[in-house]
Amino acid sequence: MITLQPYTKDTRSIVLDTIQKYGFSPEHNIFDFENVIDDYSEAFIGVIDDEYIVLTQEDDEKTWWVFADPLAPPKKRGMAIAQFLEYVFSKEDAKRVTCELFSATKDELLDHLPKYLDIEPQENTLIGPIFELEQFDESLGGHQLKKIRSVVRQFNENVKIEARPAQNSPHEDAMGVIHRWIHNRTFKDEVFIEYYQRFVESNFEGAEETRVLYVNNKPVALNGGWRVPNSETFYNALSLHDYSLRGLGEIIMVEALSYLKNKGYTYADFGVGEKNLTSFKQKFCKNKLQTAYEFSVVKK
Repeated sequence: MITLQPYTKDTRSIVLDTIQKYGFSPEHNIFDFENVIDDYSEAFIGVIDDEYIVLTQEDDEKTWWVFADPLAPPKKRGMAIAQFLEYVFSKEDAKRVTCELFSATKDELLDHLPKYLDIEPQENTLIGPIFELEQFDESLGGHQLKKIRSVVRQFNENVKIEARPAQNSPHEDAMGVIHRWIHNRTFKDEVFIEYYQRFVESNFEGAEETRVLYVNNKPVALNGGWRVPNSETFYNALSLHDYSLRGLGEIIMVEALSYLKNKGYTYADFGVGEKNLTSFKQKFCKNKLQTAYEFSVVKK
């Protein structure tokens, strides 16, 4: 049984309780969900069997979006998505549902997908590393890290870098970094800039360990995120830089891994994304890859 309820102050409390019980994904953060809702969409929760939840939104063209795995235990997640799809296509006249799900959940969904629905052939494969922080060598020793060590050494010879708590830094500093990052980035995927702006405007409510990085007293980068529910993993969701200096990408990776290791986290999740960016991230520390898929479901 499934009910679809508007996302309100009352249903927010239900989501928070369910995150505490079943949360396991980086996107299982109520502020992450709220900050990704755009002005053309309405947010809902799909409640399955009065226990499991699908976080979703519908736009004004009858397209539904699911940006996170459902709040449910293993072996129930694919079933939860399938029930949600059955409901919105049969009761809400959905034209398309676009999902981003981890590979295991997508595999489960294929076993439960209603026969009158189909997954469109175009899909994006997203991969990303989860780092074992105990394995990160802060001295960047050894042959494998030789190039990174050289870049970091040259960077530190020329400038002074300092990390300051983002909550205590001027909001215009973080906003400036975000805008320059958007303008200068080379990847072609679409970015919802309001997501990052809303974190800044709320003084990073829902985020932890968030820092603004300054070079010679000028803001150039952000690092931060939150602990993944029911885990020893930190999700470094707010990691970006303005491309103003050579080697800045290496610097913020080393800063984040060192910081999180010293804070006592076991793992660091730097998110899934395009292959080129993931290949860059993998160079820094022993890691395991995770895979997610972005795809759309339609009627046959």
